Amino acid sequence: MTMRSAGHQTMNSVGGGFQNFSASANNLLTVRRQSGQIEVIKKMMEKLNGAAESISELTEVMDMKIETIKGVLDKIPEFVIAFAGILLAISIGVLDNITGGGINLSLFYLFPVLLISWKFTGRTPAVLMSLFCAFIWFLADVIAVHASSHSVIPVWNGIMGLGLLLTVAYSFSTMKSVLQRERGFARIDYLTEVSNARDFYEQAEIEFARSTRYDRPLSIVVVDIDNFKRVNDNFGHASGDHLLHAVAIEIQKTLRKTDIVARIGGDEFAILLPETESGAAMVAVTKVRDHLSRTMEKNGWPVTFSIGIVTRKNAQCSLENLMKMADAFMYKAKKNGKNMVLTGNC
Repeated sequence: MTMRSAGHQTMNSVGGGFQNFSASANNLLTVRRQSGQIEVIKKMMEKLNGAAESISELTEVMDMKIETIKGVLDKIPEFVIAFAGILLAISIGVLDNITGGGINLSLFYLFPVLLISWKFTGRTPAVLMSLFCAFIWFLADVIAVHASSHSVIPVWNGIMGLGLLLTVAYSFSTMKSVLQRERGFARIDYLTEVSNARDFYEQAEIEFARSTRYDRPLSIVVVDIDNFKRVNDNFGHASGDHLLHAVAIEIQKTLRKTDIVARIGGDEFAILLPETESGAAMVAVTKVRDHLSRTMEKNGWPVTFSIGIVTRKNAQCSLENLMKMADAFMYKAKKNGKNMVLTGNC
């Protein structure tokens, strides 16, 4: 009995071991199968990423080409574009007449309409070009008279063509207006209606490059509103927004039209003063500060202004250094008691 029991135990042990081995083997196969699936998924993701990068690169190239074409068109005078549009419409009409209507050229009448719509502001020029193209289209149809047994056919075709051209002209002009408005919003701070940080840095780079090339003076100012949080807490955020708008308007009114004003942070403004030495910058900023103080007092807003001014003196000074130094002077003014102007050179 003892030997039989031992035999059973041995067989059970062997069977259990075999089951464990089988389970381990199955687990290993499962892991390998999963690993293979993961590798396939990784390769698919790599291909998708590669395709996405290719599409992104293609989009960038197309955007660059569109911007290039737009830049070329923007440089051409309006009267040249108008003459080109008229000449193009007449050329299409002549070609339409030569083909005798055998080849449909109606799509090409859209090109002069689109050209005028893009170059000129408003819908009137595009509508006038649409009328002109429809007339040329109608004239070509009448002259061709190929197999038309009814004189009403050219008239009907002309009306249909005019409707198509007017629809395209109206749609394209509207789209252009929307794009221009959106582009403007992308560069304007919605609350204060002055430039935002992006527009400020783009314009600053242009002015800085000009200043460097011709060795002309340039000053940058950073203005921070002291105790602005107190206004929001005591008077509400609507008053805070009104205060920010008033600051922006007051700075713009006080400075020259060539100076650039921007809101670059919550309660922080930047000013670019082209052709301005440190002494003149100090005079201009003092005048701005005085006007701001009177406006704040008039509205009962308990705020003051900490200001940093930096003037470019060294040819090696970069725009980034100018901004950092102006910002540092502004913070130093706040730490030293607020409501003061600190100035320096770069």
